[in-house]
Amino acid sequence: MKIVRWMSFLFGALAWFLPALLYISRIRFFGFPDGHLTELERAERLLFQALLWPSAVFGVAFIAVGWRQGRTGKTGGFWIIVGCFGLFSLMIGAIDLTLRFCLDHGAGG
Repeated sequence: MKIVRWMSFLFGALAWFLPALLYISRIRFFGFPDGHLTELERAERLLFQALLWPSAVFGVAFIAVGWRQGRTGKTGGFWIIVGCFGLFSLMIGAIDLTLRFCLDHGAGG
């Protein structure tokens, strides 16, 4: 039971760290030197904003479930939230992949 509690805290930290890592590795470098954003970069910036707030909510939910699980010993809520977070992550990834295939990314030629 303690493993699920620590996993819950770990998933909560991951849900908070994921948008920060994405921002540091990709979103921060968007745009050409003149400030122009491509269609893909504008769409991915909006997608990042759509990822930011639900990830914060999932992080709080994981921490709350881990906190509650330590007192009650019930683990059902943890697995439901893991499934929802996994589904949400897959959905965001699929939308990003679709945007990469469909929008102009400024590769020129």
